[in-house]
Amino acid sequence: MGLIGAAYQAWRLAPWTLIVWGLFAGPPWGEGSSRIIYLALATFTLVGVPAVSAAGAISLLTLRMTEDHRGILAFFVMISAILPLIFLAFDMLNFILPLLPLLGIAMVLTVLLWMGVRALRGKSSLES
Repeated sequence: MGLIGAAYQAWRLAPWTLIVWGLFAGPPWGEGSSRIIYLALATFTLVGVPAVSAAGAISLLTLRMTEDHRGILAFFVMISAILPLIFLAFDMLNFILPLLPLLGIAMVLTVLLWMGVRALRGKSSLES
């Protein structure tokens, strides 16, 4: 769950780093410490959140730890990966929903083909 969530976050959030750096590098925001603080927070959010999911998932699989520590780490991995997995589910639904009429036709044709094969197989066994 953590690895899939991290991969989806990294894929979805990567363009935002370029947008943030492009928007806030201009003259109005280019001066002072506010630009540095904002870019640091944006970079941490856009890079750090997927890293928490991925590093936590990998450490759950590889490191030795007690059940209590494993449960706490699994909770943080789940919290950091649940929202991207929900968005991934909606993306998958947007991909599958236009195909539903075709899937319905394919199911009906498959059942009809299966019934025809069964009927022909039953008829040939009666003739023998």
